[in-house]
Amino acid sequence: MTDTATTKVRDIVEGKEEYPIKTKKFWHPELDVIAPFVKQELEQNFKNVSVQVVESPDLTKFGCAAPGLGGNAKLVEGGGEPFNHDFSYNKEIIFKMERMARLAGHGPGSYLQGAGAACAAQLRGHIGELVPCLVVGGNNLTKAARVGVKKEAIIEEDKTLMCGGISNIYMCNGEKEKVLEVKVSCRTGEQASLTQVIRAGLKNVPGVGGEKQLGLGGVFRMESGSVKAHVNPDFEVLPANYYDRDQMKCVKDFLQFYSFSAPLLCFTCLWTEEPQDGPTLNLRGSGEHTHFWGEKNGLEFDPSAGGHYHGDTSPEQVSYTGYFSLAGEVVRIWDAVEQKLGDRD
Repeated sequence: MTDTATTKVRDIVEGKEEYPIKTKKFWHPELDVIAPFVKQELEQNFKNVSVQVVESPDLTKFGCAAPGLGGNAKLVEGGGEPFNHDFSYNKEIIFKMERMARLAGHGPGSYLQGAGAACAAQLRGHIGELVPCLVVGGNNLTKAARVGVKKEAIIEEDKTLMCGGISNIYMCNGEKEKVLEVKVSCRTGEQASLTQVIRAGLKNVPGVGGEKQLGLGGVFRMESGSVKAHVNPDFEVLPANYYDRDQMKCVKDFLQFYSFSAPLLCFTCLWTEEPQDGPTLNLRGSGEHTHFWGEKNGLEFDPSAGGHYHGDTSPEQVSYTGYFSLAGEVVRIWDAVEQKLGDRD
């Protein structure tokens, strides 16, 4: 980067300049409209399926920081792959979740949950996976996962309100409203990711496509079974040239993979596709992002289990219960691809 570009990035990080922001609307039908299509797709992948629209239970008793998923719900994506992996950015970029929330129209009392990167500034020089779960100015249950010296997973509480170079966060008022309740067990299909099965169901809703897309946030517990997961190792052990700066993608294996046993509490953001109207947002290509922490003795978190969710590794044993709600808007904060292309030009 040029000196001018470096200074601009630093000014944005430090708050001297605001995060660049772009927004698009999601289609927001009643949950009853989407429920049959989610159920149908789940039935193609699980032996036992229940999908209902219900009044939200108190999600603080489920392990969340707020009672519900309702009220001005939005999906917020921060940064992107260049900020997380390109050495021109990844040791400099820090997001403040309170700043992100304010730009998305959410202040004190709002509820944030989802998945993101944990940066070196918040992990004493380490990097890893972030599991945001907090009420702005209130209850903060956020966890961060990192890789230890013996390649073990280490999960710890994180009260910094920071986030690394990539994130997908569901933001709302935390109000109890109707939610989509999903209960499934015994996977029979090939798709191991619950969130990708739900996403496939949403794509089948009549009318979805082009400018008309759906965004969903939620929390689910893997109650039995085991999961495939990863945690991003520290900078010092990453392979040379694992990230191609021109292609803006990782080209070598670098993640530390794990298998963890249930119970696991998972927080997700997912969407069918980017709405096609207006400027491109360069949303995450997978269309979903899910992080989790392990549990023991009820809702107590397990400091040896957590990270990025890929899917189950135990088809016959797996079971889930989850609660989901639609978002009305996607808020794109500081698009890393756009920043990279501008700096390169």
